[in-house]
Amino acid sequence: MRKYELMTEKYNSIILEKNIPYKWNLYLGRSGQQNLFRVPVYNAFKFCDPNKVDLKVWKEKKDYPGYYVPNKRTKAGREKQKILDSLKVSSIITLKRILGMNFSERFVFPWVEIVNDNTIILFIDEEFEPKGEEFIEITKREFEELQNKI
Repeated sequence: MRKYELMTEKYNSIILEKNIPYKWNLYLGRSGQQNLFRVPVYNAFKFCDPNKVDLKVWKEKKDYPGYYVPNKRTKAGREKQKILDSLKVSSIITLKRILGMNFSERFVFPWVEIVNDNTIILFIDEEFEPKGEEFIEITKREFEELQNKI
């Protein structure tokens, strides 16, 4: 699952690079694994040179000056929005199924990372304790040491 997510992030970056002709350094959306889709989700972009932006395709986001979203009033803008909507995602539900987790109304988003070919570190909510020999609880210090190897 995590390998798929990493490939998805790269794939989405390539799609954005091919379809957005302007360099951008910031975006509005969700990043990392700490969201329901477990990969970055892009809603608006802060372009490095806003003077070059085609306003038929992009419009400035109302509440976020300097950030641009596709202009859905034009065909070209709707096409850009379709591209953003078609970016691949993962799902927290997949992780829930793999680990047999039951989420309550409030929970901490799980964090998963591959350290080497046979070690996966997992940060999960205190309410969930996985069962099985393949799970070994480690200290925060050990977790951070493994995380630093990535």
